[in-house]
Amino acid sequence: MKKNISTWVLIVLVAFCCLLTSCVQPPKPTELDKLTIPQLKENQMVVIVKIDDDSYKNCVVDLDDHKTADDVLMYLQQNEVLEIQFVDGDYGKYLTKIDALEQNEAEGKYISVYTSDSVNQATWAGAIIYTVGSITIAPAKVGISELSVGSGTVLYFEIITY
Repeated sequence: MKKNISTWVLIVLVAFCCLLTSCVQPPKPTELDKLTIPQLKENQMVVIVKIDDDSYKNCVVDLDDHKTADDVLMYLQQNEVLEIQFVDGDYGKYLTKIDALEQNEAEGKYISVYTSDSVNQATWAGAIIYTVGSITIAPAKVGISELSVGSGTVLYFEIITY
C-alpha cells in the first residue's frame, strides 16, 4: 500500500514539474525595423549603438588583431570614433558609457550588450532578443573582456531599465 501511495505521489510530482516547465516559453525576437546593418566585407564586423528610438550609430571595424569586444571598443575609442567609459570590476570591464548611452543607477538604467555570435548569446526566459533581417542579436552571456568577435559579428548596445 505504501508503495502505491509513493508511486502516485511521484507521478503527480513529475506531472506537475512537466506542467511548470511547459509554461516557460522561449523568448520571441523583436524586429528592429529601423536598423540597417551595413554590408560587411570579409574580416569586418560592426558595432551599433542605439542613440534613440529612430537612430543608430554604426561603426564598421576591420578585425586585424581584434579578438574581443574589449579590443574593438578600445580601438574605436583610441581613434575617437566612440567615447567609452568603464570601470574595472571583479569580472572584467563594466561599461558605464558608450557615446550617448550612459548608465544611471539612480534611474535603473544600464548598458546592455548584445551579440550576433550564437556561441556567446544568452537565451534565458525573458531575454530580449532582436532580429535585423536574417540576423539574430541576443544579450551576451559574457562581459566585453571575454566576448569574442569574428568576421560578420554584430555588437549592439542599448540602454535597458530595471
